[in-house]
Amino acid sequence: MSAAAPFRLYYMDLSYFSGKMQAYLQYKEIPHELVHINWSMMSNHILPHTGMMQVPVVETPDGLWLRDTTPMIDWFEARFPDGPVLPTDETQAFFCRLLEDYADEWMWRPALHYRWSFKKDRELYGRRFIEDFIHHPPGTRWLTKRFLIHRQLQTYVRGDGIRKATRAHVEDSYYSTLAQLTDMLRESPFLMGPQPALVDYGFYAS
Repeated sequence: MSAAAPFRLYYMDLSYFSGKMQAYLQYKEIPHELVHINWSMMSNHILPHTGMMQVPVVETPDGLWLRDTTPMIDWFEARFPDGPVLPTDETQAFFCRLLEDYADEWMWRPALHYRWSFKKDRELYGRRFIEDFIHHPPGTRWLTKRFLIHRQLQTYVRGDGIRKATRAHVEDSYYSTLAQLTDMLRESPFLMGPQPALVDYGFYAS
């Protein structure tokens, strides 16, 4: 880490929440270095320091490791208060956090559904995952991709409750959310006023 970029953000282009953290740090103009991780870095560097095989994570100049985007944003807000992303009004702040949580925790389902439930999409993401993250699979690329797709479907689609009986509901909730966001953004460039708020970063991820 350099004095010009005292924070290090470990991320993946394919990571659902990496874009959220990148957008926040850029908006706040917090000096940081971007480190695109691969399998080796994840298992040998990220896992020992955080206990999890997940990104994004932030490494601070004093060796503190931060994970989970919403608490990370709260951590940075306490240290970089200019241009706050949480409204000062308590009621607005409550709804900002409520909607951001909805974007983080519920919109995850349609996002992963559209990534992995459809053949063309899962073939694309399976190939990109190998090229961007694994690089050198232990077996054949074809077999590794098949295993990866099976794992993602079992864990993040079927394992997260997206099945034939619930699929229409998941898709309808996504379209409904898009319609409501469209109506809100006709009145304002951001969801809670003239500048970005925490909720905007939550929806940006999904």
